[in-house]
Amino acid sequence: MRTRVTIGGICEQDLDLFLLEECVSNDRFLSWLLEQVPGWPPDSRELLAAARSVDQGNGESDLELTVSDGAGRVGRLLIENKLGAGFQPQQLARYRERAAMYLHRDECAHSAVVLFAPSAYARRSAGEVDAVVSYEAVEAWLAATNSDQRIGYKRQLIRSALEKHHLGYNPETDEPVTTFWHLYWREAAARAPELQLNQTGPKPAGAGFVWFRPVDLPASLNICHKLPKGFVDLQFPKCGHRIPMLMNEVGPLLESEMEIVRASKSAAIRIRVPTLNTGRPFEEQTDAVRDGLSAARRLHTWAARNSSRIQEILAAHGVDAGQPKK
Repeated sequence: MRTRVTIGGICEQDLDLFLLEECVSNDRFLSWLLEQVPGWPPDSRELLAAARSVDQGNGESDLELTVSDGAGRVGRLLIENKLGAGFQPQQLARYRERAAMYLHRDECAHSAVVLFAPSAYARRSAGEVDAVVSYEAVEAWLAATNSDQRIGYKRQLIRSALEKHHLGYNPETDEPVTTFWHLYWREAAARAPELQLNQTGPKPAGAGFVWFRPVDLPASLNICHKLPKGFVDLQFPKCGHRIPMLMNEVGPLLESEMEIVRASKSAAIRIRVPTLNTGRPFEEQTDAVRDGLSAARRLHTWAARNSSRIQEILAAHGVDAGQPKK
């Protein structure tokens, strides 16, 4: 591929979707991937289902593939993609629990847990997964196939992920943005001290999500002012697939201007506010900042008042919201 491609800000979601696309649209790649799993039936070829962000109560699988072999037996592959973050406590053990759960329910005849990550992760996951499929191995497999433009782009995508992994995240401080954040913190400390925004340090260009974590809210809930988007969200982590339930049971409790939306993997109660540009002078946007803080205070007051009911609703659906932080 002769075209020079630069991919900045690559994240795990990009690699999730890359792997999902290749498994769904490239039979040769799927066959190669399955060959990397020891003991997997060699005649597994038909992909019956592919899903991203699968929540089974004890955690979430980044990807799950359901494959049929020549005898019609179904197998399920649970894939954890890890670009740069560390493992959560017992994260891979919970993958194994979900794989065993599928067998117990007779949903499949065999299952396996696969780690998709840079090769350095192989040492950290020894004995905890059935196979490690490294980014490097995928890039090498792509290089050995035909060299059309699509494959060339996919290789560059993998290389960008490896560069980020090797270099780590080392953002360059942007002085105007850092100044904006400092003045925002001062305004929040004066007008909304109950939101308990920690004093901010150096910020890179583009830093635009302000996270409030008041101690009187359940541990898993947080409030985020998404400055460039014009949203203030009260977020329910890993509840993005529970929007209908929240609309039905939490919806009647909402106040004017509040709405329930999906925010990536989370669900959120949202209030729309003016957008903010952290690269512009704070003084030009003071009124918009105050509107955002006012919305954050409303969501905090609402959540604190309805905290017990929210916890009851989530618990009834198998979600532990945690106890207040104080």
